[in-house]
Amino acid sequence: MDVHAFVFPCNQCLLLFLVVLLLHVFLFSAISAIAALQDNSNDLSSLLAFKAASTSGGDASSDNIIIANWTTDAPFCTWIGIGCSRRRPGVISLNLNSFSLQGTISPYLSNLSFLSSLDLSNNSLSGIIPETLGRLPRLVTLILRWNLLSGPIPRSIFNMSSLVSIGLSSNNLSSSLPTLIVMLPRIEWISISDNLLTGHIPADFARCSTLQRICLNINKLTGSVLSSLGNLSKLVHLSLGENQFIRAISTLIGNLTKLQYLFMGINNLEGKIPKELGNLVNL
Repeated sequence: MDVHAFVFPCNQCLLLFLVVLLLHVFLFSAISAIAALQDNSNDLSSLLAFKAASTSGGDASSDNIIIANWTTDAPFCTWIGIGCSRRRPGVISLNLNSFSLQGTISPYLSNLSFLSSLDLSNNSLSGIIPETLGRLPRLVTLILRWNLLSGPIPRSIFNMSSLVSIGLSSNNLSSSLPTLIVMLPRIEWISISDNLLTGHIPADFARCSTLQRICLNINKLTGSVLSSLGNLSKLVHLSLGENQFIRAISTLIGNLTKLQYLFMGINNLEGKIPKELGNLVNL
C-alpha cells in the first residue's frame, strides 16, 4: 500500500482543524468585545443618569464640576471621581466627596455591576437611599454621610455580603434599623449616628462577628444596651450615647475585651455600673 495516499487527507484534516480553531477564537473575541461594549454602554448611561439626578437641586451652572467634566467628549474612565479597572473599562469606584451635589441619588447606580466603592459624603443630596443599591454585588464600601437623605434605610443594604463599611451618619434617616435578613460576613464598620432612628438594636447584629466599630449615637433608639452585642469579640469602638436606652447596662459588656472607646452617656440608663466593666483593660 502506498503510504503517500494518506498524506493529502491528513493535511486536509489538519487544515480544517486550524480553520475551525481560528473561527472559535474569532467568535470568542467578537462576543467578548460585544459584551465589553454593552457593559461600557450600561456604565455610561448609569453615570449620566446619576449626573442628571445629583445636579438637579438648583446648582445647574457650568461651574459645577460634574456638569463641566462629565461629558461624552471624553471616556468616562477619565471623568473626575471615577475609578476604572485596569482589566476592563468598567467603573469600580465612585468618589464624589464634597462635590456640592444637591439633587438625589439615582437608582440607576445599581447598573454599575463592578462597583466596589461608593462615597458621596459631604454633599447636599436629599431624598431616599435607593433600594436598588442593594443589587451591587461587589460593593465593599458605602459612604453617604453628611447629606440630607431621609426615609428608612433600605433593607437590601443589609443583605449585601460583600460590604465591609457602611457610613450613613449625619442625615435625616428615620424608621428602625432593618433586621439583618442575611448575615453580613465581612462587615467591620457600621456608622449611622446623628439621624432619627427609632426602635431597638436588632438582635441580628450579634451575628456580625467581624464588626469592629458601631456608631449609633444621637438617635432615638430605645431598649436595653448590649443585650445583643456582648458576643462581638472584635469590637474596638462602641458609641451609643444620646439615645433613649433604658434599664441597666448588661454584664455582657465584660466580654468586649478589645474595646478601646465606649460612649453611652445621655440616655435613660439606671442601676449600677457592672463590675465586669473592669475587664475592658484596653479602654
